Amino acid sequence: VKVFEKIGMVSTFEYGIVLKNLASSYLDVYNFTKADSIYQILIPKMESLFGKDNPDVASVKSDYASLLSS
Repeated sequence: VKVFEKIGMVSTFEYGIVLKNLASSYLDVYNFTKADSIYQILIPKMESLFGKDNPDVASVKSDYASLLSS
């Protein structure tokens, strides 16, 4: 994540994928606080890149909803 930020690639699809994978990794190890903080960054970023109706955005929101319900 820091590499993307350092080279200015925070508005790319790849950055979104990295954040999504990082959030998933935190969920896998039950670190819900860190996963939540990643989703707080990821969702607005994905919405700005692809729009609120994009299937990838819906997938991220679904993952976040699962976190909130656990």
